[in-house]
Amino acid sequence: MRLIGLTVVLTLSLVLAPVAAGAEQAGKIPRLCFLTFDSRMTPSNRLSSSRASPVQFDLFFQRLHDLGYVDGQTITIDYLSADGQGERFPALATDCLRLKADIIVVTTTPAAQAAKNATRTIPIVMFPLGDPVGTGLVASLARPGGNVTGMTSMASLGAKRLELLKEAVPRLSRVLVLTYLVDPVSPPQIQALESGARSLGVKLVVRDIRSADDLSAAFAAGAKEHVEPVLTTSASIFAAQRQRVIQLAAQHR
Repeated sequence: MRLIGLTVVLTLSLVLAPVAAGAEQAGKIPRLCFLTFDSRMTPSNRLSSSRASPVQFDLFFQRLHDLGYVDGQTITIDYLSADGQGERFPALATDCLRLKADIIVVTTTPAAQAAKNATRTIPIVMFPLGDPVGTGLVASLARPGGNVTGMTSMASLGAKRLELLKEAVPRLSRVLVLTYLVDPVSPPQIQALESGARSLGVKLVVRDIRSADDLSAAFAAGAKEHVEPVLTTSASIFAAQRQRVIQLAAQHR
């Protein structure tokens, strides 16, 4: 997360520099709209030298501060959360335009798609997303084109994770896979995992998680099927619910 946070800020600073210069010439400070999935992943206080952002994005906001982007002084940051409801992102993207954002930072694929649909001119920076090429956000990693840039976690390598699990535990036969199919990055990952599972002789127990309330039932179903490890697709709901997933994994051994 440290390397990712630093790299995203580097990308953002390259995009933000000309934006800030233009805003300064216009007699105003630049405005950043930060779109995220869950309010617990959003800073509860406006960034200042004495206030900390949450662990998920602490390095990102600290590095912005170190580079001289201080909320309320040299930049204005609007924190917008979907509160765990991905269908809210189109409305939130529209809010970014209403707020006259100079740049939009997105932390989930649905947020990125909503922002891209809302504007083709405002720069959009991805906080590492799963598969920006596969979901149509960019034309390619080498030449993204358009107004979207940033980082990817290369979620398309999900099948490789399964292969590594099998190498580590040769007797592996059943794997619990938690997914969030509302996020367009998830279905391609499930397809890749299913293809890899067939070649490895592994059975996947796939459970679609629509809210945190679904996690307990998913783990119970996995326990009934005698699964051993658990994998998640790279959807923001699992970052937001990381501690709950860890607790349930420990509970079910």
